[in-house]
Amino acid sequence: MDKFDDILKESKNISDFKSFDVDQEWNNFIKVLENENLIEADTFSKKSNHFNKILISTLLIIIIGTSLFFLLTQKPKKVFEIRETKENLDTISFADGSQLFLGKHSKAEFPVDFTQGERYVKMQGEGTFDIQHNPAKPFNVYFGELQIKVLGTKFSLLKMNNMAIIENHSGRVAVSQILNQSNTVILEANEVYLYESGKFKTPKDTVQEIVVVEQPVLKQKPKPQPIVKEVIKEEEPVKEEIKLSTYYLEDVINDHLLKYFKKNVKVEKKSKLELKAKIKLNINAPLESILSDLKAQGYIDYKDGTCADCYIIFPPVK
Repeated sequence: MDKFDDILKESKNISDFKSFDVDQEWNNFIKVLENENLIEADTFSKKSNHFNKILISTLLIIIIGTSLFFLLTQKPKKVFEIRETKENLDTISFADGSQLFLGKHSKAEFPVDFTQGERYVKMQGEGTFDIQHNPAKPFNVYFGELQIKVLGTKFSLLKMNNMAIIENHSGRVAVSQILNQSNTVILEANEVYLYESGKFKTPKDTVQEIVVVEQPVLKQKPKPQPIVKEVIKEEEPVKEEIKLSTYYLEDVINDHLLKYFKKNVKVEKKSKLELKAKIKLNINAPLESILSDLKAQGYIDYKDGTCADCYIIFPPVK
């Protein structure tokens, strides 16, 4: 007990002595720890957000770069196709099973896939179409100023100078002027129509009219006639003048005889005709007259074929 009293006395002599509450000090310590943890957590959160932004930006750059690579390296899908011939011939098979036999110096443009939109072909030159029947999707051919509409048939197109020739082999086709749809003709099987300057006509319509030259009437004083018997003067017959035109022999044979008389005319195989020879001819004359005129001018010879009204053309013997 005496020791304890001594300690108290000594403590009173310590000038810096302070008393404190242990519980309060502990609570203060806990708050300090909590504040430090909050600071660290906030710092980590900011670092995490910054990292996320960098990661997202990197992923976007990779995605955009990959997309651009495929767009630049991938070949564009072919939508239209163009076929053109010079001295060669070409056979075009369309997606629907239809076909076009394209002639020399001709051109055709068409969609690769006929399942979308209309079935159509833009064509120049010469060609024969064999169209698959499909009532739900008519087949349209755009040929210069003309539109040929078909459901399923076989027909040929040919351009000669400013004239278009449409020959229908089977079925039925409607041919219209694109800028004037009311100007339309219907071709049945084996019919041929010509189109020029907005007008449709058949080959028969192209026969040139015969030019009639009237004889001039001379005014003369009447001579005194003896009164014996009345003489009836017969009128002189009016002369008819046929207009002849100049053609190349090649055009007459290929574009006229073999086209419009193909069942009656054949050219002897391996025959060497002077195709570039110029001839004067009435192209609208009957077949036998045309052959006789060509023979008389010394450019062909011909003989009877195997059928009635059939002829075989061959070079003349010189």
